[in-house]
Amino acid sequence: PGASAPLPCDEGTYSIATNLASANQCMPTDAGFFAVTGSSEQTPCAAGTVAATGGRGQCTTCKAGRFQSDMGTTACTICRAGYYCPNGAAAPLPCAGGTWSSSVNLTSASECTVADAGHFSPTGSKQQTPCRPNTFNPAVGQQSDAACISCTPSSTTDNRAGQVQLADCVCRAGYYEHSATHKWTAGAVDCRTCPSGSSCPKPGVVLATLPIKRGYFRLSNSSIDVRRCPDAATNCANEPECSESTSGCRGSIDINESATSVLCHPGLDGVFCLL
Repeated sequence: PGASAPLPCDEGTYSIATNLASANQCMPTDAGFFAVTGSSEQTPCAAGTVAATGGRGQCTTCKAGRFQSDMGTTACTICRAGYYCPNGAAAPLPCAGGTWSSSVNLTSASECTVADAGHFSPTGSKQQTPCRPNTFNPAVGQQSDAACISCTPSSTTDNRAGQVQLADCVCRAGYYEHSATHKWTAGAVDCRTCPSGSSCPKPGVVLATLPIKRGYFRLSNSSIDVRRCPDAATNCANEPECSESTSGCRGSIDINESATSVLCHPGLDGVFCLL
């Protein structure tokens, strides 16, 4: 018997023909497409959704941690490092500035890692970047190198990157730190030129351990008054001083100390090691 009214193609199928005799003549949708009941054509899956097989009445939403930016596709793509993908993402969303991630399956911004002190992370970073040498950054969650503060003049981090505080800055070679408390009271490293009779070939020299040359003397490790000993030229060939000097003032360069008691050769004492 004839139909009293046309019957629609089932969901997942479609047809543009007008003379179909049965539902079996409706066409199943292709993978990446869908068709609702009574469709005359198949519709591509929207971005953020997919259809892995044909014959679908609806597309599947990409799960969190994946995305799909194209229409009419069959599979979602895993999220990228430095980004996160919520449920149904049509595109990966970048970790905000000051955060980062090396993982590729993040589902929300809260899973991005906050940049450590001494580092920064621009938007969409897959790793944090250390502050360059001779700078420091005490704050977490910074997004650019503008957060990295330069060490004060004549000071350095001695080629160390990722430093977090002013205390990580030390005086350059040729200078010594006169007052450690100056960092906290004045916010600067108190670097001064090493005086004659001392030697500061490496960064990091402080007043208490100021290396004294052989043939020189100072009264204490808190004194900057370095004096040449009267016998400094002993055993020096026509030179006022030398490393081969047999002066009673042995200095502190080779022994890494500067207390008065070790500035003299054993058995000697007093000013200029003459006793």
